[in-house]
Amino acid sequence: MAATKERPKPISAPKVGETRGRRPTFTDYKDLAREVEAYFTKCDEDGVFPDEAGMYVYLKIFKEDLEPMLDPDNPDAQEYERILKRAKYRRESWLSRNMVQDNKMANGCFNMLKQEANGGYSDRGIQDKTEKKLKIVFPSGIGVEAFQ
Repeated sequence: MAATKERPKPISAPKVGETRGRRPTFTDYKDLAREVEAYFTKCDEDGVFPDEAGMYVYLKIFKEDLEPMLDPDNPDAQEYERILKRAKYRRESWLSRNMVQDNKMANGCFNMLKQEANGGYSDRGIQDKTEKKLKIVFPSGIGVEAFQ
């Protein structure tokens, strides 16, 4: 008899009025990288999807807190951006792999992959709406008369 897998507890946000310490500022991109890695490790240990919102809750920051980090005047802006892109690619990889490994998760994973934060996939091909022209050239000796 197979043992049932216990569902992990999700990372929870502070309740209204509850504080869990001061929000970090991540003035060093290495600190952000370390904390993002810790978040992915925790999600892996708990067996949960490392979603973007959960990452921000874990980091105790809001999306708006990223603005000074990603400001073009910040000399480390590219490093912060690389860390966040890597996190996005890791989420995309998690969803892609689980989608093909577990049929029960396929639809849910694909729906998550459609979100921009997880890859921005589309289940419809890109339609080219540019006008197409075809020029037909007949060899010499064949003219319009052949089609009348």
